[in-house]
Amino acid sequence: WVEAAGLLVEMASFGLELDTITYNAAASACKSDGAWAQTLGLLDDMALSCIESNTITYTSAANACEKAGKWAQVLGILAVMAASQVEVGAYVYNAALRVCSAAGEWAKAVRLLAEMAATRVELDVFVCNTAVSACEKGSEWAKALGLLWEMPSATVEANAITYNAAVSACEKV
Repeated sequence: WVEAAGLLVEMASFGLELDTITYNAAASACKSDGAWAQTLGLLDDMALSCIESNTITYTSAANACEKAGKWAQVLGILAVMAASQVEVGAYVYNAALRVCSAAGEWAKAVRLLAEMAATRVELDVFVCNTAVSACEKGSEWAKALGLLWEMPSATVEANAITYNAAVSACEKV
């Protein structure tokens, strides 16, 4: 990410225009290197320079924050995307679900799953498994079973991972 940031500075010094594509490439480099704070800094720089962020920009930032375990920042990115009317896809939601699950924030994971359904983001077995696993980690067996039983109504077929997480949740009763 250091090299990418240096190239942005060099481009600006040569009078070359920095645009969304340039910033997306830099954000992707930060994501790969786990530089979550720098990725958020790029988002701030874009806003200050009136350069539009897009789904790719926010996804890179969310993934960088997820890798660092920064669940609050990932949720903040989701809020900014919604406020900016940038499409929030399943990939960003799944990053948010994974980081909330890892942090023991099962209620936030369940809320995110409900938000996905409410905003008509297609649910898949991966996001549902992550939410069920979050409930399992939080010893919320009833909620885990509820999510498992709701999956067919969302036309999502549970798999062995889903059932294993639900069974593990029940073991913690």
